[in-house]
Amino acid sequence: MNPLPDEFLANVILNGGTAEGLAPTMPAFAAYLGDGQVRRVIRYIRTLADPPFVAAAAKPIVTPPNAPRQPIFFSHVVHAGSFHIACQYCHTEARRSEYAGLPSVERCMGCHKIIGATDNPEIRKVHDYWARQEPIPWIRIFKMPEFTYFPHKAHVRARVECQTCHGPIERMRVVGADVGPQLASDILHLVGLRPDPRPLTMGWCLDCHRRENTKPDRNAPLDCVACHH
Repeated sequence: MNPLPDEFLANVILNGGTAEGLAPTMPAFAAYLGDGQVRRVIRYIRTLADPPFVAAAAKPIVTPPNAPRQPIFFSHVVHAGSFHIACQYCHTEARRSEYAGLPSVERCMGCHKIIGATDNPEIRKVHDYWARQEPIPWIRIFKMPEFTYFPHKAHVRARVECQTCHGPIERMRVVGADVGPQLASDILHLVGLRPDPRPLTMGWCLDCHRRENTKPDRNAPLDCVACHH
């Protein structure tokens, strides 16, 4: 639990395990404990940590905008943050294709045949999709325009961190994004102002490539045909 922030633990204690996509075997104690008592419980739990708890390691939860309701409450805070599961364990195509890809239900079941299989309703949904031999209908968050060629593999091989483009995913309960062109930004440019480029726009990508090219042994392309061909 060392990487989990106090707000995550407090939410589980007050509202039960299901508040964070965990098992309901952890009941809600909001009717019995006040905020001060919960904080004291958390401080005590921290003293039991081995290796010892370091406050700087537990970074706050990030709540991104425009996060859709997914068919399963998949928390990156738990998977990537607490258990340190590498991004490419689930997004296996990132290192070898244009797309990062999504894990198959079979890959999810590789862990969840055992973990939470009997008492977690969200994991029960994974089992139901597996029993029906259906893919999980995840709602897509990040999408580049069709006229843009963006290969994940080139960026992974250049050791660009996933968080560079997708934000601190390991600290998101649910994933959302506020990216792409926006009329307000276009109007500011039209009147002569120069706002910072919005995430996942061409200017934003070019700025990143220019920064990378200031480093030794970097050759991030700046020509048009690299992305539009």
